[in-house]
Amino acid sequence: GAFQNIILCNTIDFVFPGHKEFLYQILSAINLSPEQNCLIFDLPDHAHASIRQLPSDREFHILSFGLKPQQLELQGFELMHEHYKIRHCNLLFAMPLGDYVNNKTAKGQLWSALKEWIVPKSQ
Repeated sequence: GAFQNIILCNTIDFVFPGHKEFLYQILSAINLSPEQNCLIFDLPDHAHASIRQLPSDREFHILSFGLKPQQLELQGFELMHEHYKIRHCNLLFAMPLGDYVNNKTAKGQLWSALKEWIVPKSQ
């Protein structure tokens, strides 16, 4: 499918009770709904997914919860809630879902970052 919004989560974090629902709330707040305009993938701690394998004929928005940049075969990009652009990908690294559930401050930071991720500065 031609889904351009890709959500990545740490598996343990994703399957934790309540976290999936929490993620769906976050996504619906930015008008994303799984299988309609975004795909969710969960990766175990040591798994890798290369963003270089994404087709380069369109832009992708990739939102990562609780994954390390190395898992996406990237060096650097250590900052949380920072909007990065690499080639044809708009990337946002966030903390694990569980770190937001009861943390208003973190939720606020995530929200600001998400608004930028959806509508990148360059537009």
